[in-house]
Amino acid sequence: ANHNKPPRRTIWAEGKVNKPLNKFITSLNKLNSTIELNDERVGGLFYADDIAIVAENPGQMQRMLNLCESYSLANRYRFNVRKTEAFGTTPYTIYQSPITLTQTFKYHGILFTQDGIDWEAHFQYERRYRFQIDTADAA
Repeated sequence: ANHNKPPRRTIWAEGKVNKPLNKFITSLNKLNSTIELNDERVGGLFYADDIAIVAENPGQMQRMLNLCESYSLANRYRFNVRKTEAFGTTPYTIYQSPITLTQTFKYHGILFTQDGIDWEAHFQYERRYRFQIDTADAA
């Protein structure tokens, strides 16, 4: 299996999350376990206050978003809708607000497309960034 390729429907969300998330993550994983990591199936990737949830179809994705919304409101926080994006053409909502649709998304410095990590674009960006730093250092 190609572990660099997320399933077709992926949501990237950012929000201030200061509450313990184990129950929330367990609930998402029970609803959908799409990604395989180290022989374990999970419903998303979680790092600090960023999450990436994946689903195999639009209905499942919206149910996962509904769970995110319910959990956040019950714990008195909200995901930032302006920083939340979805791959594809299916419209999704959270807090009755539409989620921006995109073809690419940068997550912790790595550029993703619907097909997975775009390594070529990532390396081009890194080369340009390093060139700018080297040029500044030389001045």
